Amino acid sequence: MIKDYVKKVFPVILDFSISLDKTSSILDKPWVSVGNENEREKFIFKKSHELIISKEGKVEIGRWEFLEEAHSFLINRESGKFLYNQGFLDKAVLILKVDGKEHEFLTLANENVLSDLDVKGYLEKLRYRKHNILKVELEDSSFIEIEREYDVTFPIVGNRVTLTGGQPAPPGRYRLKNDAQILEVAKGKIIAILQLQQYNYNNRLIEIEQQDPEDISEGDIVIVNGLSPIEGVYLLSKRRYISVQNGKVVSIGFRKHVRNWIIAGILFAAMFLLLLYWLLTR
Repeated sequence: MIKDYVKKVFPVILDFSISLDKTSSILDKPWVSVGNENEREKFIFKKSHELIISKEGKVEIGRWEFLEEAHSFLINRESGKFLYNQGFLDKAVLILKVDGKEHEFLTLANENVLSDLDVKGYLEKLRYRKHNILKVELEDSSFIEIEREYDVTFPIVGNRVTLTGGQPAPPGRYRLKNDAQILEVAKGKIIAILQLQQYNYNNRLIEIEQQDPEDISEGDIVIVNGLSPIEGVYLLSKRRYISVQNGKVVSIGFRKHVRNWIIAGILFAAMFLLLLYWLLTR
């Protein structure tokens, strides 16, 4: 509901608002209340402080006044007098806060600019543009928002992470959908980006959350067939294995015959370099 969305984003969007002191910005425009379609009303603020209110073609004439010292709007209509405090204003949206009520708002859309009256979509795009936000879908089909310092298409360590609506994301690990990345978040920021790599060998699926996207490191978290593994040695291929304790990699190695070939290769390279040095210094 638009009411809940406005309640969440209201503190965040205030930085984008023009001053309500500039009442000329609201004059003679068709401001339509959004929320319940059955209760939609159109407000037209006239320079003479006359207020035209239309609902399903039925019109009432009221009065409006901007109280400059209080930064508030006083609206006088048939159903009573109402005081609204300064909120958000731009060319498309006007949000006024009901005086004395923490989370109650009058939300209006300028029909000339926002013909579909999609205030939520408009404010979301505005926030994304102003804060360079990347909306990311997670494995469970929920979304998080990543506020980037630079205009890049991928998240980096240090980026601020929020839930949709602007609230800081709780600490935890967030696996991206259709991507092999896991974001580790603490205090509302990305502290690590892990690359999820899969190794299939001997009918066993081993998933490793790699700190280094290019290779396995000690301390990487290991999952075997969807479960936390018992301590032991796990083959990743005919040549390579890892040792695991407490669900983490503690060492990486090669099987004996492979290791022997590697040692032989190193010795051969060393001998070749020594021979080359001897030939060059004769």
